[in-house]
Amino acid sequence: MTTQPQLDRKVRQLDNDVASIYEILARIELKQGRHDNRFEEIGADLDGLKSDVSGLKTDVSSLTGQMSEVLDILRSR
Repeated sequence: MTTQPQLDRKVRQLDNDVASIYEILARIELKQGRHDNRFEEIGADLDGLKSDVSGLKTDVSSLTGQMSEVLDILRSR
């Protein structure tokens, strides 16, 4: 049978364990918040890059058309 001092010790240990678990969970939550923020920043950067690439594709298409016109003019001479 468990004596009162043993029971008190076990209760204190369980209380300490619970407190430690809550501290660990708080650290995890903090890190997840930082990760969420960073993922949002990366997402915004990717959106900017997609926009830039789209603009470059448009510019290249325009240049390709102009180059074709220049080549047609040079060939006709």
